[in-house]
Amino acid sequence: FKNISFVKKKSSDLKLKRTKVFKAHFPKNLKVSIGNIKLCHIDVNTYKETKHVFNYVKNRIIKNGIIIFDDYGIWGVDGVKKFINIIEKKYSNQFIFIKNYMGQCILIKK
Repeated sequence: FKNISFVKKKSSDLKLKRTKVFKAHFPKNLKVSIGNIKLCHIDVNTYKETKHVFNYVKNRIIKNGIIIFDDYGIWGVDGVKKFINIIEKKYSNQFIFIKNYMGQCILIKK
């Protein structure tokens, strides 16, 4: 998202405590260390980038924390669906997978 000021202001307006907003090519150019994560929304549209972000956040998500993959099942974004179908087999013991009709896949950490 190009307008980082807008995102920071919205976060402040909504009084989202302990929320951090970073502008970076994630996770490669992230200049800070991230600890525990409660909510992660992944919207990168390609298999490779989806995999990179998931591999970075999967062990940082707290119990009952949520990962949302955008564009799951959306025509033209087949890499996201392919990646999720692969990890579902491997991580079904760690996450609950919910595939919704709005084109997202939601993981909840067990």
